[in-house]
Amino acid sequence: MILIDSKILMYASGREHPYRSSSLRFLEQVAEGEIEAAIDAEVLQEILHRYRSLDRWDEGRLVYDDARVLFFDALPITSNVTAHAGSWTNIPDYSPGMPSMPPSSMNTALKVSAVSIETST
Repeated sequence: MILIDSKILMYASGREHPYRSSSLRFLEQVAEGEIEAAIDAEVLQEILHRYRSLDRWDEGRLVYDDARVLFFDALPITSNVTAHAGSWTNIPDYSPGMPSMPPSSMNTALKVSAVSIETST
């Protein structure tokens, strides 16, 4: 299973961007069942927060709604997940190959045995 970061959904539905077409293809493969993937609750929150901060709320609601259709059951961020998120604070500020995503999402990936975390395509 691949845990998808919010950027994939925003690239796919946003304005022209170098990652837009590859993100769209990736999500099409998820929709067709070719790739097993999931999102967590943090992804949904990030979508709403980002579009709200850009004053593009209507567009953000569409991205959110599309995410909920494609990924009906978002993985929860439980108290157990957040309790372990603190262990990520010991990671150096920069580690080559380390995904740029919240510690809670990284812990969710570990809990569901995600084989990878897709942050860009």
